Amino acid sequence: MSNAVRFARKEMGGSVERWQLTNAEIYQEDGFHSMSGLCFSGDSIEEVLSDGDEYDDILSLNLHGLAVLPALINGHDSLLASYLPYRGRGFPHMNWLSWDNEVKSSQEFQDRMLLDVSDLYRIGAYRNLMHGCTLVVDHIPDFVRKPFEDQIPVTLLSDFGIAHSVSSYSLKWGEGISREYQRARDKGLPFIVHIAEGFDPESRNSLKMLEEFGALGPETVLVHGLSLSESDLDRVAEAGARLVWCPVSNEFLYDRTMPVEAVLERRIPFCLGTDTSMAGGKGMIDNVQLARQFLASHVDLLPEILLSNPSRIFRQEDRGSLEPGKKGDVMVVQSRSRDIHEVLSDLSPEKVFLVVRDGVPVYGEETLEPVFRHCNVNFDRIQVGTSRKLIVAGISGMVESLSSVAGRDRIPEILPVAL
Repeated sequence: MSNAVRFARKEMGGSVERWQLTNAEIYQEDGFHSMSGLCFSGDSIEEVLSDGDEYDDILSLNLHGLAVLPALINGHDSLLASYLPYRGRGFPHMNWLSWDNEVKSSQEFQDRMLLDVSDLYRIGAYRNLMHGCTLVVDHIPDFVRKPFEDQIPVTLLSDFGIAHSVSSYSLKWGEGISREYQRARDKGLPFIVHIAEGFDPESRNSLKMLEEFGALGPETVLVHGLSLSESDLDRVAEAGARLVWCPVSNEFLYDRTMPVEAVLERRIPFCLGTDTSMAGGKGMIDNVQLARQFLASHVDLLPEILLSNPSRIFRQEDRGSLEPGKKGDVMVVQSRSRDIHEVLSDLSPEKVFLVVRDGVPVYGEETLEPVFRHCNVNFDRIQVGTSRKLIVAGISGMVESLSSVAGRDRIPEILPVAL
C-alpha cells in the first residue's frame, strides 16, 4: 500500500486527537458499505464517513477497499494460565477437575510457575491482540485481574458477578453464587459461571443447582455447557440467560462441545471464547474457523455470534458495531471481499492488517509505521507468517522471558509469531 498515508502539516509531530480511515469497506449489520471510512476522536468513533466526506486537515489512512470490522471480543479466557497447551493422559476428560489435577502435576505447569504473573498476563494479552481481540473477558476474581488491567495492551471486562462453577469441587470465587448474582442484577452486570463443564453427575446437575441458588436469569452468562440436556436448554431459554462457546478448548480437552444445534433451535444468544491457551485455546481466529465447521447450515449466523452478540451478552453498549460514539476498537482485514463470510473464512493473524484500540493503532503491517509514529505509539517489530508486523511495545522482553522457560521453538504454540 504505497502512498496510503496522508498527513496534515499542522499536526506533524504532535499528539493526534482526530484521524481517519478512508476508502474502506465498512461492515455494519446489514453488510459492507463501500467507499466509506471512520473518523476517530479520542478513544471513540466520531463519525462514519461517506464517499467524499473525508477531512483534509487530519491524518488519513487510505485503505484502498480493505474490509473494516469491529474488533473482536473474547468472551472467555484465563490470562493467568497463558502457556503451552496440555491435554494430559486422561483425555477425554470427565470434567474440568480431572484436567486441572493432571495439568498441575505436569512439567508444563511447573515451567509456567517460573514466569512472573505479569508476563503471563502479557502473553495472553498479546495473543488476543494478534487475533483481533481488543476486549477480553478474563474470568477470574478481581484481586487477581485488577492489578494488570492498566499494564497490558487489551481491555479487560472490569466488573461482573462471578462464580467458578456449581459443584462440590468448585473453586471458591466471589462472595457466593446467590450474592454475586444479586449484585450483578442490582448493578446491571453480567454474572459469569462455568456450567456443565463435564459429564460426571455433578456437572450434569449443575444447572439445576444454579437455579436452586436463584442465579439463573437474564444476567447469567453460562460458559461451556457441554452436558446441558434438552430440558436444561429449555430452562436457559426461558430464563433469558446467555452462553459462551469455546469450541477449540472443548474439543481439545473433552472431545465434545456445546450442543450447538439444540442451542440454535431455542434461539439462545451465544458468543465465542477461547479459554486459556493451556486448554488448547490457541486464539480467537482458530475458534472462528472451528465454529464455522460446527455451524454448517447455520453459518450465516456467524457474524452475529462473533461481532454483535458479545457486546450484548456482556452489556457493553459502546462496542460491537462501527457507529458514532462507539469505542474506537477496529480490525482491518487484508480482504477486499464484500462477503462477510468470505472475509471471516480467510481470517488469520497474518491477514489482520490493522487493529485499533481506543482510537489508537496497536497492531498492524510494518508499512503502517508512519501511522504508529504519528499517533505516538511505541512499538516492537515481529514476524507473523510471511508478514512483518508492528505491535505495541512490550512483546520483545516478554518473548525472551517465555523463550528461557518454554524454548524458542515452542513459542508459536502460544503466540502466532515466527522467530
